[in-house]
Amino acid sequence: MIDLNPKHFEIVQHILAKYVPKCEVRAFGSRVKWTAKDYSDLDLAVVGSKPLTLRQTGQLAEAFEESNLPIRVDILDWHRISEEFKKIITEEYEVIQGPETVTANEESGTIPKNSTPKNNRWDVVKLGDVVQINPRRTLPKKEKAFHLAMRDVEVYRRKITSHSSKEFRGSGARFQNGDTLLARITPCLENGKTVYVDCLKPNQIGHGSTEFIVLSGIEDKTDNLFIYYLARDPSLRTFAIHSMQGSTGRQRVDANSLRLFEFPLPPIEEQRRIAHILGTLDGKIELNRQMNETLEATARAIFKSWFVDFDPVKTKMEGRKPACMDTETAALFPSAFQDSPLGEIPQGWEVEKIGNLVEIVKGRSYRSRELTESDVALVSIKSIRRGGGYLPDNLRPYTGKYNPEQVITPGELVIAYTDLTQEAEILGKPAIVRGDEKYQTLVPSLHLRIIRPLESTVSVRFLYYLFRERRFQSHVYGYATGTTVLGLSKDGVPSYQFALPPEKIRCLFDSVAKPLFDKIESNENESRTLAHTRDTLLPKLLSGEIRVSETDEILEGI
Repeated sequence: MIDLNPKHFEIVQHILAKYVPKCEVRAFGSRVKWTAKDYSDLDLAVVGSKPLTLRQTGQLAEAFEESNLPIRVDILDWHRISEEFKKIITEEYEVIQGPETVTANEESGTIPKNSTPKNNRWDVVKLGDVVQINPRRTLPKKEKAFHLAMRDVEVYRRKITSHSSKEFRGSGARFQNGDTLLARITPCLENGKTVYVDCLKPNQIGHGSTEFIVLSGIEDKTDNLFIYYLARDPSLRTFAIHSMQGSTGRQRVDANSLRLFEFPLPPIEEQRRIAHILGTLDGKIELNRQMNETLEATARAIFKSWFVDFDPVKTKMEGRKPACMDTETAALFPSAFQDSPLGEIPQGWEVEKIGNLVEIVKGRSYRSRELTESDVALVSIKSIRRGGGYLPDNLRPYTGKYNPEQVITPGELVIAYTDLTQEAEILGKPAIVRGDEKYQTLVPSLHLRIIRPLESTVSVRFLYYLFRERRFQSHVYGYATGTTVLGLSKDGVPSYQFALPPEKIRCLFDSVAKPLFDKIESNENESRTLAHTRDTLLPKLLSGEIRVSETDEILEGI
């Protein structure tokens, strides 16, 4: 028996029987030891008479990803892992599928060693022999320098997109361009927090959390970017997780244990080609992200200009035509201001409260036992980006009760009423929820509220950008209570007052914002497809199962 809901176990068995029916499958790790948390992965080793094909691996990965399992399933090919790692698995595992056909070698326990059938030139090496682990980097004490906190690292994202400047006090990770930072503490390691440093100036040294392990290449032996993708490989990640030491909830990877990880090392030129392929996919994902930031900034800039700074009104008062605006559009804006409780607002506009324009629907409370296989999913505060926006990959299946009005229609607006960060990076932040092909129904958790316009002329896009504005954020922060956990009081959102423009101007803004939103969604869908391709290729390229030349067709058009 393993620590897994029976319904979820049935899903796992069904997928394994479909794609690897002739292989023995061994479960290992926390779900065998019964030390798993709700979010812990299920670790499986597939033991067959020969290595899994790329097709089999891709089918397994896709089947588990598209299933209703609320957890990640990590699949390891017995032929692709080191002898050291095999020993770790053999210490405690549970056979969850017996093969239909077992070879004599398997029956005797002599499973073939880690091999790379398409490249016999790849030697199996230990990480500590070919990679610098926590290399010495000098940074003077008390010097203010680039600082990276664990919270600044995004899950499964190569680029560093957030950092601070902080005085170095003598401890913590030190790094330079080309280094890889691997989270060593639970649950950050399990969640995939690993970044590649490429944003520093030449010869600049940065510092960061003590919970990073720094990995760096050795000249003529290992390529830095290849090392980053090696750190993303499920084999290394699983090895690290099972090497953790310390008490439950505070476990960490010991750097000396990580040195023992064995893997097949290609020649340096092959490393660079592999890194280039995976980097090309990541580069396109990053390009889409940057494009979306530009699209988002464009929509926000238009909203701020029209509805916060009132630029078209000010320009007309000066006798000039508003920039980037045709005559018909400019005619919708007045050429004078009027006094109001909020100060001067455009003539003819009204001061209105949010509570008069929307219905606010409370989310559902839930128990952990209700987070099991279902075609219904919970949208939680984990689905909201810091600063606002939707994260589609954090839905959780839900079997509990809900009312009809609590069903989120794709395209509806939600807002966070709870925040675990004292900086209020989530509290009061909005997100427009998208549909998900895995689930028929989406329901908000208790920490969210659905914001439903009472009139079709007040669009969710208008409200979304209204809620992103600094003035609204300052308002709701004044209604926040709590110390460890911030909560937004019931009156926080509905009491907010703002200058409501006439219907024609609101509709005009929506016609401008909608194409931008549609392009953002299209880019995000493409990025998810690219990420799936990258994650399927990564272990195959690193093990030598497929060669660089076999990926040309996949990368065409990227």
